[in-house]
Amino acid sequence: MMRKLAILCLVVLFSFSDAKAQKDTFEIRTIVKSFGDSVALRWGPTSKRAWQYGNEVGYKIEKLIFKEKAFQNSSTIDNIKLKPQGYWDRLSLIDPYAEAAKTILFTNIPSNSETRIDAILTRELQEDNLYGFALLMADLSFPVAKGMALGFTDTNVAKGFSVAYKVSFQKEPQGFYVKSDFIKKDLSEIISLPSPDSLESNFGNFLVELKWPVGQLNSTYSAYDVYRSSNGLDFQKVN
Repeated sequence: MMRKLAILCLVVLFSFSDAKAQKDTFEIRTIVKSFGDSVALRWGPTSKRAWQYGNEVGYKIEKLIFKEKAFQNSSTIDNIKLKPQGYWDRLSLIDPYAEAAKTILFTNIPSNSETRIDAILTRELQEDNLYGFALLMADLSFPVAKGMALGFTDTNVAKGFSVAYKVSFQKEPQGFYVKSDFIKKDLSEIISLPSPDSLESNFGNFLVELKWPVGQLNSTYSAYDVYRSSNGLDFQKVN
């Protein structure tokens, strides 16, 4: 009986440790795309608290360069931080997602000293919504991602080399383990993004309903733009 109890306690302790380790982890996920003469990086913290911390201290990018699998040198791109409000004012004139992003970044949720559970949950929900909308706006517009310190374009690249990038916080958070992996990219490898196919249209009552399959594209795109042309040459965005 005592042995069973000891095993049970051990399992509970391990479970608690795993849950605590998961809770105390700040994770940053990164995707990298090569354009031959430049490399675009887009990253995102996987939790609200990690996003808030990144907004506070900024990010840095560790860069490793390889030639035919042989390491050449390394460098660090420091102090990638939120753009000031003037950047957003200018971007809002040409980017429809910038105004929403500016509202998200400069919204000040009043601190609430109330200890009622409903007041605490309301504030948590407001912060969760801001975090979710911020990442969505960064997905929809790369200039917005750059302004949110969630994107970067590296133009200091050369063909024939491979580059590995790792995004982390500018300052290590105390009490949290940061999970972020190196992403390696061959600069000679330029991957074309897939296009939606099998477009269907239903006409009726001065309306057109468009449908296309997105199942295989969900891991690539967050949203779509629709363009219309009356002559097959000149297209205008309609959404």
